[in-house]
Amino acid sequence: MFGLFWEQFKEFLESAVPFAAQAALFYLIVRFALAVAGLLLDLAASTVPQPQPANGPQPPQVAGRPARPGIPERASS
Repeated sequence: MFGLFWEQFKEFLESAVPFAAQAALFYLIVRFALAVAGLLLDLAASTVPQPQPANGPQPPQVAGRPARPGIPERASS
């Protein structure tokens, strides 16, 4: 069934539509398929529960070590 449809569609494209239009149509079909795939991947990623920290908020870290507090500003004299 699909093979017959594809053959008829291919003959139609070869006879009635110039090559540039065929290329544009192919590009749009591929782009649409990629957009749908991207939306499905985003949807799948949004349903995955995010891990929660076990001990509440953690202190900021720099290169795997706790960050040192900044130098407090001096009052101007």
